[in-house]
Amino acid sequence: PLMGLFLLCVVATSKLTPRPSPLKKTTTTATTKAVSRRGGGRQAAGSSSSFGSTPSSSSSPTYAWAVLHNWCYFLSLGLCIPVLPRVIASIVNEDGSTIVSARSSRVGGDVEGLDKLLTFLGVGALGALSDVVGRKALIATSALGYAVTVVLQASAKKKSIGWLFLADAIDGATSCMNPVCSAYVVDVVRDPSRRAIAVGVFQGLSVAGAFVVGYPLSGVLSAKNTKPRRPMFVAAAIQLLNAAIALFVTPESLPPANRRRLTTTAAGAPRLLALVATLFKEGNPFAALKRLFASSSSLTLTATPPSSPDGKEKKKQQQRKGETNLLNDDRRRGRILRFAAIAYTFAWIANLALNTTFVNYVNKVFGWGPKQAGPLLVVVGLLLAVVPRAVVPRLGIKKSIQYGALVFAAGYASIGAVAKESAPLFFAAIVLCGFGATAIPALVATVAQQAPDSDRGAVLGALGTLSELCGAISYPLYGRVFAAALRRPDKLPVATPFYLASAFLVATFLVANRADLGGTNNTHASSGGVGKPASL
Repeated sequence: PLMGLFLLCVVATSKLTPRPSPLKKTTTTATTKAVSRRGGGRQAAGSSSSFGSTPSSSSSPTYAWAVLHNWCYFLSLGLCIPVLPRVIASIVNEDGSTIVSARSSRVGGDVEGLDKLLTFLGVGALGALSDVVGRKALIATSALGYAVTVVLQASAKKKSIGWLFLADAIDGATSCMNPVCSAYVVDVVRDPSRRAIAVGVFQGLSVAGAFVVGYPLSGVLSAKNTKPRRPMFVAAAIQLLNAAIALFVTPESLPPANRRRLTTTAAGAPRLLALVATLFKEGNPFAALKRLFASSSSLTLTATPPSSPDGKEKKKQQQRKGETNLLNDDRRRGRILRFAAIAYTFAWIANLALNTTFVNYVNKVFGWGPKQAGPLLVVVGLLLAVVPRAVVPRLGIKKSIQYGALVFAAGYASIGAVAKESAPLFFAAIVLCGFGATAIPALVATVAQQAPDSDRGAVLGALGTLSELCGAISYPLYGRVFAAALRRPDKLPVATPFYLASAFLVATFLVANRADLGGTNNTHASSGGVGKPASL
């Protein structure tokens, strides 16, 4: 069924996507002119460098389409997050109550862990697949997959725990919205110097901006916790609309002429076989992680072909020098990616402590439901939407990563150290975490700076793969740690998950400082171009 769902989306987008039209003469930027010259008269994907525009009815892809789809996706997520723990509790608890218990915390962590594990196994392939078939089909597939997931979760009855695992298995197998939309962003922002900030702002607007609306709306729709499943059905409807927009309205950012060519083992190999070979080579999770953690970069680099005949020693020496520089650049980018991926791993595991524990924590300590927690979550969402755009351009990526990690760690530690059962102090600690979370989009920007055009979908898909692996570890980990704290409050403080997350953030700072991430040596070379500092 999942394969049929994807094939339906591919067929629909292939029928609806217009053929590239001849490139009209333009007097925009030098970058656009260079792209058109390389393109030989065909339309270049995403020639627009603007990322503040709104979707239009024209066939020209813009930054705002990616924001729209990701925003809708995370809006649905924001509707479900505040109520899902209570829905799980009503299914798991013997008395059918919606009060969070040690068992519901453990089951919730295991269910989400399965989701993240399957996403880890598949998101890299889906990201690489978007380089082959285009972005639209994968956006629609992800939206439809999450719609089915939410309907199954909301329809599950008491003690039907299997429905929860089935629902998250479907979500895990189709989840790729964020990395594919990120690839859409960098498709349309052609100026390399603007891509880093575009990715960071995209994350803030589409993710945090969606939560600003989703969290309080979930509290309203749940009618003071009396109808916790209602927001989930609304979330499913939003994803159906999201998929329809992707299929029938959204322009494709990656036209066929710019897509990755399929890997073939023999001349005339069937297209399906070539597609499977390409995905196995480029999209399996271990190949995806290799892109980030290999000793030298696994990204595609194009060397200048030899242009001098044999016997011209001077030109041969120049060619060898160029090849040596290319190899050194490959090694440098591999080092940046490797350390950025390690730092991102620690930071994302720490970030997931808030995702996995916040709702259960405030329910246990303060007795809050979605309506009471909503305003605080709105503040966090606003901080995540506004702070990166305001802070990162001023501090630069390096300081945003390092200072952000330390501030984030201090916010987590203060939850247990000073906030405890004081709601105002807890609010202040969460606000501190919101400022510190600037480190995450800065790390994403560092990775995005190193990706060539033809591999960007796969690289950001690899980062999504890493995120899901972190989730597969973090959700069961924090769920069990919180469950242990509920069972043995005399041995473990309820805020133990936040203390653990604070330690991960200290590790993030140490790695970033050791590798000088975001420093002047972190340059980007795209398609053989001149490197630019990885700063905003």
